[in-house]
Amino acid sequence: MLIKEISYGSKNYQQTIKLRDKVMKVPLNRSIYDEELFKEKEAYILGAFANEQLLATAVLSQTEREDLLKLDYLCVDTDIQNKHVGTKLLQTIEEYTLSIGKNSIVLEARMTAMPFYKKQNYIPFGETFTKVNAPVEHILMNKQLIGEAGNLF
Repeated sequence: MLIKEISYGSKNYQQTIKLRDKVMKVPLNRSIYDEELFKEKEAYILGAFANEQLLATAVLSQTEREDLLKLDYLCVDTDIQNKHVGTKLLQTIEEYTLSIGKNSIVLEARMTAMPFYKKQNYIPFGETFTKVNAPVEHILMNKQLIGEAGNLF
């Protein structure tokens, strides 16, 4: 498996959109193509590949807080979930975050994904909520990569 950065608008980026749509949107009768993804032009986008096949993708963006990044998507193809691909991708995201001098990541986890993030030492906080573009329960989670863990808000 090869994890590499993906350029916004590239052929590989188009693959990430198809994968995110298949795994995260279609099961909810939604389409990622209805969302405005232009902000991803400034995002750090990764893909995990086996040969030319995209297995998983992650999208990380800057928040209003200088030290805090937001994991917008972490998506693993349903055919290979539970094979540690998501864990490796998340570790790469965390290493990148530290390499650019940031120390915190926040994300909006689906409740079904919360156990995965808890295993990676992400801490849930706040109340559960439902998103318009993903009408299932979510919870905010964060991880302090350096220093004390705790709520960021």
